[in-house]
Amino acid sequence: MAIQRGRPASTRDLASIGGLVARLTSEQLAPFADHVLEPIRRYDAIHAAGSDVGHG
Repeated sequence: MAIQRGRPASTRDLASIGGLVARLTSEQLAPFADHVLEPIRRYDAIHAAGSDVGHG
């Protein structure tokens, strides 16, 4: 992650959905999106939670 951003990764970077996704391999990304991100997006859509999950 630090190499991608050109600066040291902070705890905030690593403790976020974006930080976690950035560390996944291509083989891990689709299952993660299917089993974690999509349920969160569906919940947010139903409950108008306004989460930025997967948007950054």
